[in-house]
Amino acid sequence: MDSDNIDLDRVLGAPKPRPFLDFLIQGTLAVVLLVALIYGIFEIGLVLGPLIPFAWEKQVSELALRDFPLATRGPEAEARRATLQRLADALVPYEHLPKGVTITINYSQDDTVNAFSTLGGNVVVYEGLIRRLPSENALSMVLGHEMGHVKNRDPISYMSGERLVQLVVSLATGDSGLASEVVSNIQLLTSLEFSRQAEERADLAGLTALEGHYGHVNGYRQTFDALEAWVADQGGSEPPEFLRDHPDTKTRIAKLAAYAAAHHWSEKGPLTPLSQTNYPPVSMYGDSSIPPQIKLPSSKPDTKSEPGPPDNYAPPN
Repeated sequence: MDSDNIDLDRVLGAPKPRPFLDFLIQGTLAVVLLVALIYGIFEIGLVLGPLIPFAWEKQVSELALRDFPLATRGPEAEARRATLQRLADALVPYEHLPKGVTITINYSQDDTVNAFSTLGGNVVVYEGLIRRLPSENALSMVLGHEMGHVKNRDPISYMSGERLVQLVVSLATGDSGLASEVVSNIQLLTSLEFSRQAEERADLAGLTALEGHYGHVNGYRQTFDALEAWVADQGGSEPPEFLRDHPDTKTRIAKLAAYAAAHHWSEKGPLTPLSQTNYPPVSMYGDSSIPPQIKLPSSKPDTKSEPGPPDNYAPPN
């Protein structure tokens, strides 16, 4: 027998090499393990974040906001900020904030349609968003939502998770090359999931504050309608939900409607317009009435009820 022609793999029963398949299997396992590792590290950071005393968090935030680039200075901006602060103070009792946690409203005259909460109980509200909202009730929903993030310590939790992942990645990879880029993308998807969950919790906090302050929840839908209208005006379309930092709008509204119905909170009630008699203060504009760029609704209270959930509605899981 010619030993050179013997197929040892066939004689020994060994499988034929499958380099591509083996590479695919091993690569998939590596990615799964990496995702699990990043997710676990981020989760640890989320747990550690709220353990940081709020007083420490506030000290750090004051240094960061001191040079906040979009914060507008001057008497007009301060008058606007003070009005927002008074409204937030009226909502605070219904947020049930942890002991020692306070809310500080920051205002910017920038046209950005946004509001966000950051470290130290700071909430930033942009003029661009205020112009889009038709009632004080809708504005209260925005403030209550952002205060809900503060209540749940979401800013410090997110920062803690993000920084812990970055630290581990830097130590493991030297924070360079393709590995670092892949890890960053995985971290982004992980943080987006946390953000969506945080948004849902903040929505409920905002709705609770809205009902506590006004005795009804009429107006919360206006908040989402205004934001949806802005997106439409920009001609943009949102990406799939898993790539967003917030849940689907229709799902959010459905969950809020179900939550209100479960607590027997009425969606009927007067809407307070953002008029010169209550918002913003007339003194902010001197002898003039309302600046032309700000469009305000009629001062006549709107008692129109918004439609509630159908009788057979079941909240989504």
